[in-house]
Amino acid sequence: MSLVRRAALDRRWVEMARVFALDAVNPMFGDMGLTFLDAERLRARARRALEGPLEPVLARQTLLDGCFDETGQPCPEAFEAWADESWITTFQDHPHWWALRRVLVYTAIRSGRHHWVKLPQEQRQDLMTRVLEVNDLTDIEAQVETLKSKPLSDEDVATCADEGLDPDVDRLDFFAFPVGVIRMRRFQALVRSLVNDYSPAALETLRDGAQYVVDHLKIPTELPPIPELAGLA
Repeated sequence: MSLVRRAALDRRWVEMARVFALDAVNPMFGDMGLTFLDAERLRARARRALEGPLEPVLARQTLLDGCFDETGQPCPEAFEAWADESWITTFQDHPHWWALRRVLVYTAIRSGRHHWVKLPQEQRQDLMTRVLEVNDLTDIEAQVETLKSKPLSDEDVATCADEGLDPDVDRLDFFAFPVGVIRMRRFQALVRSLVNDYSPAALETLRDGAQYVVDHLKIPTELPPIPELAGLA
């Protein structure tokens, strides 16, 4: 892991502690890709992290100490790898994934951006259809509405009180992070399917479009080839 990505991830451990301390988000663990974890042990450690000074290093270590799989074996490396792939990419700390998603989604929903992806018409239509499908989170939005309609556990109410949150006002924020993670994970799965289905030339066209975005926004980074970014090179 690069020093830049390590620094980005370090800034996010307090956020993760706040989210994973809540019973309310537990039903979303599966879609977030956290089925390998013992959720109860992680939640207990997250609550412990919130009891002390909210410093990234302390929050990180407290959370990692609570990472066990369902057989009871410690799995801090698996959780940290998940955080690196799913959490920091979701919240724009990873410009490569963020730029690629931006260029594909904008191309799908804004006709004036079609020049960003220079593919043959039939292939571009296939891409846009797939992007719109994966960007549809109707199922997750419905799940969130159901979860919001349920009363919070006593432990969640206590956590909110300790953090100075009003559960009735801030409840949407409980789910904003999980929804963001799920959205990016689905997009990453789409990109991996494109690596299998599209030619190297077409994938390079997608990379060029994303590179145009980061250059336009003056982000000093060079995108890797799409298969490499997707971990399939």
